[in-house]
Order: sequence, then structure tokens, then C-alpha cells
Amino acid sequence: MAEGFEARYVAGLLRLRALVLVAITAVTVAAGFFAVRVGFAADIESWFVEGDANLVKYHAFLDKFGADEVSVVGVFADDLFTPARLQALDAFTRAAEEAPYTYRVSALTNARVVKRLGPGHVGIEEFLEAVPETPEEAQAARAAALADPLLRGNLLADDARATAVVVELTREGNNFAAKIEHVQALRALMAKHLTPVGLEAHLAGSPSLDDAMFTATERDFGLFGPLGAGVIVVMMLVLFRRFSAVFVPLSVVAIASVWLFGLMGALGIEITLVSSSLVVLIMAVGVADSVHVLSDYYQALMAGHARDAAVRHAVSALLVPCLFTSLTTAAGFLSLLVGDLQPIREFGWLAAVGVMFAFVLSMTFVPCLLALVSPPPARFIERQRSGAVSRLLGVLGRPSRRARRATLLAGAVIAIGSGALVTHLNTAANPLNYFLPGAPVRVAMEKVDAALAGSTSFEFLAHTDEDGLKDPRLLARLDTFAHQLESLAGVPRVLSVLDLLRETRKALTDGEQAGLPTTADHPHLAAQLFFFLEGDEDFPTLVRDGYGLARLTARVRMSLANDVTRATDRINAWIAEAEAPIEGGPRLSIESTGYVKLMADMERYLFESQIESLTVAFIVITLMMFVLLRSVKLGLLAMIPNGLPILFGLGFMTLADIPLDPGTIMIGSMALGLVVDDTVHFLVRLRRSLADAPMPAAIERTMSQTGRPIIVTSVVLALGFATLGFGSFTPNVAFGVVSAVVILCALLADLLLLPAVLLVGQKDA
Repeated sequence: MAEGFEARYVAGLLRLRALVLVAITAVTVAAGFFAVRVGFAADIESWFVEGDANLVKYHAFLDKFGADEVSVVGVFADDLFTPARLQALDAFTRAAEEAPYTYRVSALTNARVVKRLGPGHVGIEEFLEAVPETPEEAQAARAAALADPLLRGNLLADDARATAVVVELTREGNNFAAKIEHVQALRALMAKHLTPVGLEAHLAGSPSLDDAMFTATERDFGLFGPLGAGVIVVMMLVLFRRFSAVFVPLSVVAIASVWLFGLMGALGIEITLVSSSLVVLIMAVGVADSVHVLSDYYQALMAGHARDAAVRHAVSALLVPCLFTSLTTAAGFLSLLVGDLQPIREFGWLAAVGVMFAFVLSMTFVPCLLALVSPPPARFIERQRSGAVSRLLGVLGRPSRRARRATLLAGAVIAIGSGALVTHLNTAANPLNYFLPGAPVRVAMEKVDAALAGSTSFEFLAHTDEDGLKDPRLLARLDTFAHQLESLAGVPRVLSVLDLLRETRKALTDGEQAGLPTTADHPHLAAQLFFFLEGDEDFPTLVRDGYGLARLTARVRMSLANDVTRATDRINAWIAEAEAPIEGGPRLSIESTGYVKLMADMERYLFESQIESLTVAFIVITLMMFVLLRSVKLGLLAMIPNGLPILFGLGFMTLADIPLDPGTIMIGSMALGLVVDDTVHFLVRLRRSLADAPMPAAIERTMSQTGRPIIVTSVVLALGFATLGFGSFTPNVAFGVVSAVVILCALLADLLLLPAVLLVGQKDA
């Protein structure tokens, strides 16, 4: 009954081939209209699903304090403190205050510090009353800056050869498009004010990362298409040496890509770091389906069928297995929906849709094209019967007992070794490390981080009772917590109102006392110190809610941010210590948020998503194999040569020091959906052969029928994903390289391990 349906489907398709081709052309033109509207996105908030609790907390923080993300302009010179350079720095600072989406600018020339204004009188005044005009005034400013703990190690390097201009973004500037505009404006101002006087300037901070990601994503998206197409052309010419064998699969992937990106444009979905690789994926999958159709078409011609009969034979034989391989591949991608990262979810369902687009085109567009082109000459058909590949397949189809045992032993050793390595796999969500070593944005960030107090932040909000911050015991708790944070390698400085309290007391006592108020001091000392500070315009960025809320900003070196996120357990333990009840005193609770906290949340989501999506994919695909093969035994056996390559790929990542990141997180479930395809084609043919032949003979026959397309599709898939190695982002590079390794491993498993597994307990022929 099924065969009757398949035959009727193909016959009807070929009768209506002109209409089918016109319809496909019309849909493609319409999709192209929307495809050109697709934009790009790269900011960290785009990774979180709407309503995520950590993102909601982050937005609440922004609403209260106005800013978190900063651009840090690192300014370098052997001698910063010359009148000309200080004047240029001042001009740049004032111009940056007018840059798009600037909330506040902090620099040497506009910094406000605590000053003693007279006996019992302290105020927060500008560090420089006027920009120095003589070398003597400039050197005096240098000495004063190095002596001020609010400036040294914060806005000024310890050797005074680097200074930071910290530009905080407004709440409205906390989106991708705004950051791009903001960064471009700062770069123009740097070139205008700083470079002409011999100052070396580097832009760091999360906005510059987003800008670089936009540029690199746009570049990669434009690169992967032509590069992937080139690989397809070369591979098809090498393997088939026919123009039609190039044109058919290339047309499928081109049309499927236009359809997919047209859908994205219609739905307003933007291209991200992850989805920039969709074009390579569609190319690889589309070629795989097309190759199977072409191979069966050529085999039918070899058997003596005419052109149209060969097309009907190929499509009839492949309609069900290709449907199931497409569904299993789609299932692998759809398993990514269980994760908590928005771009990964989007990539999952978009990839699944793209896979089904490729299937539909392979079962409609390809047969219609083949029915229009001339069949290959006899010499081409003869090459398919002979040659090195055919001889190799003949050997692989008849493995000896000794070879089978060796293969099974090797598989067991690889599985055990890979399983042990997987336990040491790391996660990483640091956007800086997404760029290859030597990338300009990475070099700039590392240089600024090394010299100054970090280019991003981990924010902590200390909640207490009204006026609770005036209790010396609570201040001591917060001070201890701040020092604990500063013990982390990636946290050079924690900024808070505690610094101002120390400096205020120091100024009041003319340098005799500089510590925080203690219980041994006057009971109202803390309140008195706060009194001197509360009129300053920046005070609400540190303390709010009637002295019931304090902000502690841990400045973090972006290059070491992963070390900080991996210290989450220690940080939580320190928070628990700080929150311990104070007898007769105010309560204290500390919550964390900020850019680095979002990075830590991403790392946790990455780890959880890998486990959840791979588990879901394995279960769903295994059940689908049961249904397709109508055998629990064959279904379970089929998962052995498909599970091993995934395990090997994850172990390879550990050996190569490749972490789980937004690119590699997809490898397990994605690769499982892809590598199972060739196994499906092999076992479907095997099940048919078992109807009139014993297992050894059925394997030999199946290997000769499916071996060539399995090899071709695997090599094309591997080379297609390997093109991602030319990308700008390490996640995409790793995704491509590891995927290629897994696919090639799966090829060996299908050709060597699968026959060995199927022949366990069988007698030699």
C-alpha cells in the first residue's frame, strides 16, 4: 500500500512538474522580498527568553540606578601629565558627555573627590579645578592623582601611564542598535581629540564587544554562503563530474536558504552569532538529501531504467527514508527548545524548519529537474559500477570475524575513554573569548584590562532596613564582603559608598583617621559622614531608599570574567556570611546582578541545556527508529554507531580545550539528528534485503547500494561544517570543527561498527 502511494505520488508530481516549478519559483521570489529585511543582533540580553527571572532582576536594577554597561576608553602614554595631553583628555571627556546614549562620564579631568574645605568641613569637589597649563601644574596633578585612592587603581594606573575614561550608558542605550551608534561616536571622538596629541587609545567594554560582534556576524554571514557553495561545487564535480550533479543540490540549498531567511524576515527574527551558521547547515543538509536522490537515480539508470522510470524508482525508494531522516534531524534541532537561551531556541526551530524545507525541495524540485535534464552517458554509469570506492565497499560489506571483534573492541575503548573525558568538559560564556586571539577588539580589551580596573562589572545590591547603612556593624559586613570579592583574580576593585566614607573621615581628621566607623566610635559618626555626602549629585547612584539600599560595583577584567563566574559558589558563601543576623541590628540581604551575573547565568543555562537537549534528542530519535524499522532490536542497534560519535566529539572537545559555549552547546543534539540519517538509509535497505537473504548477505548487498551515498553525504556534510572554521567567532569555529569530526567519526561507525554490531552472533558466510 505504501509503495502504491509512493509510486502514485511520483507519477502525479512528474505530470505536474511545470506547475510545481512555477509554484516553487513564486514562493522563492516572495520569500526573497522578506529575506532582505533580516537584521542582526548580538547584545547579551538577546540570549535570554522574555520573562527570565535573572533578566527581570537586571532590568529592575537598571530602572533604579540608570546604568550598568560601560564603555571604557583606555588612554596610554609614557607621560600622560602634560598640559597638551590633559587638555585633549578634557576635550574628549566633555565631548563624550554629549555622545549618543551617554549617561555619565568619569575621567581624571572631571573626577570628583573628597576634599577638606576647612576644620570640620568636607565636600566633594572636582579633582582638577582647572586643566593644568604648565608642566609644573601637570606634574602636581600627577602626584595628587596617585595619592588619591579614589583615582589610583580606578581611573589611573599605578604607574600613571594609563588612564580610563568610563562612559556609562543610559537605560535607553541598553540595546543593540543604540550601542552600535554609541561606539561609533566614541571612536570618532577618539580620533579627533586623542590621537593628534600622541595618545594611544583603545575602546573596551561590552558595547564595543557588541559592535565587533555586529561587524563580524555580518562578515561571516556573507562569507559562509559563497564558501559553502564553493565546497559543494568542488565536491560534486569531483564525485560525479557532471554539471547537473552540481546544479541540482546547489539549487536546493539556495532555495531552502531563501525560504528560511524569508521566514525570519517575515517574523522579525534577527541573525545572531549562532544563527549566522544556518546557511552552512541548510547547505549541508540540502546536499545530503539531493545526493541520496542522485545516487539512487544513477543506480536505477545502471539497472537499465529509462530517465523518467529512474526518477520514479529513486523517489519511490527514498520518500519514506528521507522523510524519517529529515524528521530525526529536525527532532535533534527541536530538542534545543528545552534550553533557556533564546538564540539557541530560535536556532533549534529554525534549523528544523530549514531541514524540512530541504526535504520538500528534494522530493519535489529535484525530481522535476531530473525529469528535464538529459541522463548521463554510459561511461558515467560504468564508473559508478567500478573504481576504488566500489572495491572498498565490497570489502566493508564482508567483514571477517577477526575484523568484527577488533572493531567492537576499538568502539568500547573509545566509548570508555570519551566518557571519562566528558566529565571534565568546561562551560564558558565570555563574549570576549568568542573572538579569535589577535582580533582588534580582544587586543584592545586585554590591554585596557591589564592596565586599569576592568571593563565590565558584577553588581551587588545590599538591602537593609531604613537607616540600616548607618549601623557600623553592617558597614563592616559590607566591607568584608568587598575585600573578599577583591581577592578574586578578575576583580581588581570594588567601588561603593564605603570608599567615600573612608575618604570623608580621613579628610575630616586631616589624615589622622581613615577607616570606617566602628562600634567604638561615636554612635552617630556614620550618620555624620553620610551627611557630608548626601548632597552630591552622584550619591543616589550608590545609596538609595532612605539608607536602606547600597550598591557595590565589582569592576571585572573581561579577559578574566570566566574565572569570576566560576567562583559563584564562593561568592554565594560570602553573601551568606554577610547576611548572618546581627544581634539587635538591621537585617542584611545581598542580591547579585549586572553584566557578569548574566554571563554566569548563561554558563549555567549552557550546561543544563546540553544535558536536557541531548537527552530529549536521544529518546525521541530512538523512538522514531523503532517506528521506522518496525523493530526494537534494530532500533537499539542503530543508536550504538550514532551515540558513539557524539560521545567521541564531546571527549574531543575536552582534549582540544574547547568549552561548551553558545556554539558548541548545539553539537550533541544537532549531530545526533544528522549522523543518524545515514544509519536510517542503511537499515531501511537492510530490512528490505532481509526479506530474501540472511544477515551477512543482506549487509553486503546494502553496503553496495548505500555505501557510496553515505560516504558522499558524510564527506560533504563534514566539509560544509568545516567551512565554519573560517569564521570570526571561536564558537562558530569550534562548532564547525567538532561537527566535522563527529560526522566523520559517524561515517566510520556506519561503515565499520554498524556491520560488526549487526553480525554479533551470526555465522560467517
